[in-house]
Amino acid sequence: MVAGSSASGANVQVYTDNNSVAQKFYIISYGNSYIIKSFVSQKVLDVDSGSQIAGANVHQWEMNHSNAQLWNADIADGGGIAFLNVGSGLALTVAQNNNVYQDEFEEGFSRSQAWTIEVTQGYGWVSRDGVWFFYYKDGTSQSFSNAAYSAYQAIQNWTSKTNYLICVDNDNFRTIVFKGSAGNWEPIKDWICSVGTTNKHDPTYGITARGVFEVLGKGYIMGNDPDYYYWTEFFIPSGSPDGEGQRFHSTGYYRGTGYPGVPYDTTIGHAETHGCVRLELDNAKWIYDFIPLGTLVYIYPSA
Repeated sequence: MVAGSSASGANVQVYTDNNSVAQKFYIISYGNSYIIKSFVSQKVLDVDSGSQIAGANVHQWEMNHSNAQLWNADIADGGGIAFLNVGSGLALTVAQNNNVYQDEFEEGFSRSQAWTIEVTQGYGWVSRDGVWFFYYKDGTSQSFSNAAYSAYQAIQNWTSKTNYLICVDNDNFRTIVFKGSAGNWEPIKDWICSVGTTNKHDPTYGITARGVFEVLGKGYIMGNDPDYYYWTEFFIPSGSPDGEGQRFHSTGYYRGTGYPGVPYDTTIGHAETHGCVRLELDNAKWIYDFIPLGTLVYIYPSA
């Protein structure tokens, strides 16, 4: 699909193989014919307005199972497949400008009408209806925020001492966890969080540090009623009087009320902490349980 578009009416275009998801399609059996469905958009190849005229454009459209979207496959002598539209009987053809249209079927199969199908794998980021999805190699997928995709764009070629990397977006109050390695990072977690206040003149609170850090240590509980669970430290400022610094940790709970206790403050998604990154209890525990010491932590944008 042109530029990986998900829009209805977007053109189909032949382009140099780059293994992008814009070049991947499902070939789906439907009765005695086939539907050709874009991996990116989940829309299907469709003859514009159901035209039966040679030269009519072929684009993508929402699936409606009309004859304009159904194709018969014919094996070519010498290799290749011709796709003949059920509605018009005309062949899927590549124009000189590399766009795709339908044209009279040429006996012997013109190379502009002979297609090769290869088994492939849909993998990577796809934007669909304004939402980002990541498709994994096992065929599953997960939706992510725009902040997660922007984080990936920033760190995709970075290295970490472990096979994890964490990003904290202070503007959008998101904590995003990636797994993999440089050039092969996959997003696996995308959580709302609270970060340090932006009020530089408030002596009670602090701004979350910006820059590149590493996971330095962990602990089960911190605080003095309210208490905060599952802390993971990533930054210790120079001159810290108690040797403690900024951490990922849970929201607060009153002491002496069981585990985790009566919530002290359940707000999340604001600039409101002393500088730590506050997460829902289960998310703080996930970092505590699974993120190794030495994992790179990237916090942005610049304060």
